[in-house]
Amino acid sequence: MKVSKNLKRITFALLLTFCLAIFAPFASFAASYQDGTYSVPVSLSGGSMGHNDIVSPCTVTVSGGVPYATLVFKRVKAPWHAPQYEWLSTSMGTVYPSVNESNYTNTFSNVPLPSLGAVSVTTLTSAMSDQHEITYSLYFDPSSVPTRGGSGSSSQSAAVANSSSNENSKSSEKSEKKVSADKDDKEKKDADSKDKDKKDKDKSKEDKDKKDSKSDKKKNNSTNKEKDSADKEKDESSSKTVIYAVIAVLALIVCGGSIYYLVKGGKNVDGK
Repeated sequence: MKVSKNLKRITFALLLTFCLAIFAPFASFAASYQDGTYSVPVSLSGGSMGHNDIVSPCTVTVSGGVPYATLVFKRVKAPWHAPQYEWLSTSMGTVYPSVNESNYTNTFSNVPLPSLGAVSVTTLTSAMSDQHEITYSLYFDPSSVPTRGGSGSSSQSAAVANSSSNENSKSSEKSEKKVSADKDDKEKKDADSKDKDKKDKDKSKEDKDKKDSKSDKKKNNSTNKEKDSADKEKDESSSKTVIYAVIAVLALIVCGGSIYYLVKGGKNVDGK
């Protein structure tokens, strides 16, 4: 009987210790952060996030020392549709999403967090043929939320810091977009310049070919004219030669006839 009482006491002490170990972090945590709304950088790791990613920074609202995060998951690769998460759960509770197919997002509002820093979350996805759970690790930057009793920290200064961080992030994004746009413009101008140079070269070659063709044609015409002129002169020379030969033959006949007549006529006169 005595042993039984001692066993009950030991068991009760162990259960009490276990309960304190479980709930003590939440109690101390509830008193660690200042109430307010903050912009907190968040990153994601684990699981398989090849097609989806988390939008950073996220909004964290601290109420009664407990932080609640608004988490937005966005599709980053085809096929294009909103991430197919049925629910998201932390050790503090489960939240269901708001789906927006127009911008491919899946938003979980007021997700209770046990703490900032590394937080384990579980989701149920229906992206595959069978629904299954996936566990991810989220990391919330704890320096973005002031703590109670912290040296010189306040919700207002944190909000200012977060606002400045957001402005710097936006400025960096604009700068990156401008650099990307300038690069695209340069590549387009280079491509246009190359196309123009190619067209100019092709046109120059075409003009040269036309000019050479005209020159060859002109040369051929000139050669043909010269040949025709030479043939004509040759024909005319041949004709003149024939005429001269005919005239020479006629002249010889006339001269011969005259001489014969004179000689014969002379003999007749002498015979009389």
